[in-house]
Amino acid sequence: MSDNVSSEEIRRRIRDGFYRTLQRDATKNDLWKYFWGIEKAASSNEAGGSVEGQSCATTTEIPYVQCNRCTKVLSYDKVKGGTSHLRRHATTCQSTELSSTTTPISSFFKSSTVPLTVKQDITLKCAEFACRDLRPFETVAGDGFVALAQALISVGVKYGQVSAKDMLPHPSTVSRKIADVAANVKQNMVMPEILNCLNKWGGGITTDMWTESYRQLSYITVTVHYITAEWKLVERVIATREFDPDLRHTAVNIQEVVTNILSSGSTRLKPFS
Repeated sequence: MSDNVSSEEIRRRIRDGFYRTLQRDATKNDLWKYFWGIEKAASSNEAGGSVEGQSCATTTEIPYVQCNRCTKVLSYDKVKGGTSHLRRHATTCQSTELSSTTTPISSFFKSSTVPLTVKQDITLKCAEFACRDLRPFETVAGDGFVALAQALISVGVKYGQVSAKDMLPHPSTVSRKIADVAANVKQNMVMPEILNCLNKWGGGITTDMWTESYRQLSYITVTVHYITAEWKLVERVIATREFDPDLRHTAVNIQEVVTNILSSGSTRLKPFS
């Protein structure tokens, strides 16, 4: 079929999945920060789309691009070139600014009014996330989740529409980072707060001991309890260590282990008398 079709027909095929958009390389031409390329599956049936579950061997890019702000389709042949009409559109497009080759940092902090329908859709996605992944409702209110969501939004602002699957790392990649992140949070955030509160108002230390049934190894967990300046009671797990199997669980032995944990380089808490 000829590619000389109306822009509305191309938009319909994008919506129906017969065509798909792709991100162009903006390192050579800043114009491609504002337009997506459009491609179709060479082996797909354009009248009825590709067969579900059947992958397409090759793809063919068509001589059109789509504005990633207003979704308008404009002609562009990368062989023949010619982008002046694209720049004119980008300049006049309501949400696009081409006066600078880089996005002003202030735009990442400017609050925008989001339509109620969009917020309702996000609420639905949050509910689906909690349901499908069996996550607590409070997950979406956590500082870490909010920071992740904001980072993803900022990526979209800077680079346009991108695939979430391409952005999110594999779980094994996250697992390799978790030890370093946890150590950094403990050293730079948790321990300074604990030391500050304990030095001002004091606190308490509790222990929990148990033996796992498979190898009969004993463990001890040390938790510190303190009150913040906002009068909020906080409990923080300081460490979980294996308890020497040759030691009896006497008060003297437990005190010695707890003292060693509190005096360790990663904790640096003064042992309680």
